[in-house]
Amino acid sequence: NDLTLFDTDIEGLAAGANRLLIGSELVQFLRAESLGDGLWRLRGLLRGRAGTEEHALSSHPEQTSVVVLDDRLTDLSDAGLESTPSTRIAAIGRADPDAVFASLQNAGLSRRPPAPVHPRVTVNDDSSLLLCWLRRARGQWRWDVEGDIPLVEETEKYLVGYGPVSAPFAAFSVNEPQITISQSEQQALLVTHGPADLWVRQVGTYTSSNALFLTTIN
Repeated sequence: NDLTLFDTDIEGLAAGANRLLIGSELVQFLRAESLGDGLWRLRGLLRGRAGTEEHALSSHPEQTSVVVLDDRLTDLSDAGLESTPSTRIAAIGRADPDAVFASLQNAGLSRRPPAPVHPRVTVNDDSSLLLCWLRRARGQWRWDVEGDIPLVEETEKYLVGYGPVSAPFAAFSVNEPQITISQSEQQALLVTHGPADLWVRQVGTYTSSNALFLTTIN
């Protein structure tokens, strides 16, 4: 086994070092200790990186494939691949008699905005609710201390929903990472639909993010 893993530090993690794809989840680690026979103990593990947090919520069975993401990978972003779960990639070496096929992992992930984070709820003096959140941006995985991350999408837009994410009872469209819901609007939602959750999704150029829970109106 020619796999070799190396330690890094906080600055290295911020720059994208020590990335592993475990199944469909991307992780990073600070320390790697070789146990022999191709076994490694990883410490300082960061899970659900690069918008794969939904895959971190489920466990990985034994024999799940692990891929080191470093400069040895071949970039296929300009190959015109169709990004669907049924897409397969073929590779063949100079002396290989047959091609090796692999399915495309996380199809469409690079086009989907990551879900917003850090929800904040403020009850104003007039009993209205001020709901705020922070956006993220697809492809912007390195920490830039110089300023805000670029939007990446054509426009900044969010969908705030009330009720089930798949079929909300009511929805509000906003162009900034916050929304104010008046007391009368809250009462109208309760009377019409009953108690339910409020959530937000970022609407991207190609698709929408997963939903972020904001609060419950009851």
